Amino acid sequence: MRNPYIFGFVAIFFTGCASAPPTLTSVAPETTALNVPSESAPAIEKPGQTVARPKPTGTEADARRHFLRGMAALETAKTKADLALAIEEFNLATGISPKMAEAWLNLGKAQVQHGLYADAMESYRQYLKVAPDAPDAQTMQDEIVKLEFRQERLEKSQGREGEWMDNDGSRYYLTVSGNRLTLKALEYVPKIDAAPGSDPILDESVPVEYQLFLQGDQLSGKWSRAELTVNTCPVPKDEADVTGEIIDSEGKMILRHERTRFRTATVSFLGLNPSCESVEKSGRPVETVSIHGPVKKGGLGVAVAGFSRWDGGIFPDIGWRGRLKLGPVPPGCPAYEAGLRAGDEIMVIDGAAVKSLSAGQARLLLSGEIGTPVTLEIWRRGSKNTTIIKMNRVEEIKQ
Repeated sequence: MRNPYIFGFVAIFFTGCASAPPTLTSVAPETTALNVPSESAPAIEKPGQTVARPKPTGTEADARRHFLRGMAALETAKTKADLALAIEEFNLATGISPKMAEAWLNLGKAQVQHGLYADAMESYRQYLKVAPDAPDAQTMQDEIVKLEFRQERLEKSQGREGEWMDNDGSRYYLTVSGNRLTLKALEYVPKIDAAPGSDPILDESVPVEYQLFLQGDQLSGKWSRAELTVNTCPVPKDEADVTGEIIDSEGKMILRHERTRFRTATVSFLGLNPSCESVEKSGRPVETVSIHGPVKKGGLGVAVAGFSRWDGGIFPDIGWRGRLKLGPVPPGCPAYEAGLRAGDEIMVIDGAAVKSLSAGQARLLLSGEIGTPVTLEIWRRGSKNTTIIKMNRVEEIKQ
């Protein structure tokens, strides 16, 4: 007799001049940038950003008062909000009295601690212009050279921000704060091995995050995934330590960490109203995850499907399947004018066969700077042969 209960199993593998130097009696000690959470602060929001200065008014006595207030804020600063107050006071002092060398010097020190290296270099140059014969002139010239290096590193780091994609089609957004990188999933594709006949129903978006620290090209930190539901079964959250490296020349991060595998079982009567029977751990292997990016702002200007799922039958195939096709291509848009149509399957991107690429590689290859050319080889349903399409990349749409 046929058992009316149906069991399904799913395994989840699942960022002015002076003639002589003044006597500097109030100089804050050298310190490095504060590594503290940024609080609400006037006019300063992001490292490397040039801050608009308040319009200064007053007398030399007022300038001295602002300078001393800035020193008080700088000497006791524990947060970036404190540093912002010091910077504001020093800006007022130098605005009223441009020849106040000590204000320029300490303004630069506060900006360094805040991570505003470009602003700090300009403040130090103003200090040397006002006090070219200062005893520490050579030291400050050397400091400018060091800050140039730090600014270059900062700009390189911030250039990594944006959307990234892993080999299986999961999309992440990378934010950078100094040496700290945060990858948050925009769309997460769990790795699933489904038992024959089972069709797992997955949440489209699951909170997944990497909190990473960059030292040189080496990465370390934590990975975490929130609880998710598979075939009505609640799969517990997971987390692990992460090691890896970033390869800027290839636009790639390689991350290694453990990931718990779970096996779920569901039961239903005649295939209706399935309910969760059990959730069990089935292993915790170390996995290597390759994530590619950042995705450039230029692309085809139309939706491209297939990175995280392929709709080729009754049920979609979850994850990357080595195939890409176009969504709607409105008449008059650049893609349409180039010859692309809805449903066209992209076979080759700039000479690289799509089936030979990972999802992240394909996503990165399709993207580029706006106005740069891209060559596609596409296949259109009903055609015996493929067609070569060339177009210049346009502003990408959000997918």
